[in-house]
Amino acid sequence: MNTTTEPKLYNIQSHGIDNEEYFRGVETIHTQFTQVITGTGDTEAEAYNDVVDQIAWAFGDEVLGALGLPDFWGDDEHDVCQECDYNSAIIGCDQDCEQHYYVSILFNVVQ
Repeated sequence: MNTTTEPKLYNIQSHGIDNEEYFRGVETIHTQFTQVITGTGDTEAEAYNDVVDQIAWAFGDEVLGALGLPDFWGDDEHDVCQECDYNSAIIGCDQDCEQHYYVSILFNVVQ
């Protein structure tokens, strides 16, 4: 019986909603990963799409394809504006919200 497993190529972390002035960021220290990129958005899915776009921009489509990330990930139903204290009843408000969803992908560059 072979119990060896391939090392995981990525780890998706949702940090939920946070204020842009207070988000602590993410590090690769004490992980098996060498890279981390964080995306933001009005929904969790939008933040995921942002981080995938950033990976493609920074490392190219070849690395993005080799990682094998899902095409769609996260909740796209709950807009950040539902969490705003001053806009709790308005979805898609046009206020300049300081709160965003944050999603990070930790990964190793695959050649």
